[in-house]
Amino acid sequence: MTSLRQRIRYRRGYALVLVIWLLGLMSLFAVSFLDAMRTDTQVAANAIDDIRTRARLEAGLHRGIAALVAEPGAMGLRLDGTPWPLSFDGAVVTVALQAESGKIDLNAAPPNLLRRLLISAGVDVSRADMLVDRILDWRDQDDLRRPLGAEVDAYLDAGRTVGPANRALHSIDELRQVLGMTSALFSQLRSAVTVYSGVATPVQAVAPRLVLMALNEDDAAAVDALLQTRSTALTVPATGNQQNTRVVTVRSVIADGPQSGMALEAVVWFPPAGEAAYRIVSWQLLRDFARSASAQ
Repeated sequence: MTSLRQRIRYRRGYALVLVIWLLGLMSLFAVSFLDAMRTDTQVAANAIDDIRTRARLEAGLHRGIAALVAEPGAMGLRLDGTPWPLSFDGAVVTVALQAESGKIDLNAAPPNLLRRLLISAGVDVSRADMLVDRILDWRDQDDLRRPLGAEVDAYLDAGRTVGPANRALHSIDELRQVLGMTSALFSQLRSAVTVYSGVATPVQAVAPRLVLMALNEDDAAAVDALLQTRSTALTVPATGNQQNTRVVTVRSVIADGPQSGMALEAVVWFPPAGEAAYRIVSWQLLRDFARSASAQ
């Protein structure tokens, strides 16, 4: 009889352990489910915030294009990248209009101007000479390597699958592919260079600060004086290849820190008055936009 009672107690003990184990397992499942739900909720919230941010950026961008269509002079806007703060849906969106004719054209600029730009961006002289030769090797139509340049063999030796294009750059993003160009340096240069103006020398009236530094051999005092005294630059100078046309970068920025933010950027081509409507030739979302670099 004693043996039977012991067996019953043991079975009850096993049952209790099993119930406790099952409850623990169910609790674990419940915690995992709640954690997954919290994650999904956060992902959904982030997605909604991203959609809102992009909608505000697009609103700012189209507001800038509308101002250009309506003639910027009538609205007191400048075309030298001066920030123009607006408010959309409770958020501050900064819009800037930058005439491409104020930038250094990667296809038309002479070697010395490219060299001055790189030095003004903080590149040492020897590296600047190397990068200039490699940019020229990229944009020329031959396979002859300049003294410090790079043709297809150098790119293959560096682990690249293709060499230089041996043609004019189609976008400023091609500059990233030039051997020796870094992401950090490209970020500094991107607001100062273009492939749309077609002129060898930028128009100082609408040039950003980094371009002015290159044009004035890093004379900061002279550049500061130019920035203080130059006109409001309301008229977009014509480009070299398409007289009486306008090419302008419209940038819309929402800050997420003192020097960073998200930006939407479009290069917009405006035909002569009375001709077809404007055309957006480039459209890019910049999630990690360096606001300090855009001001250069």
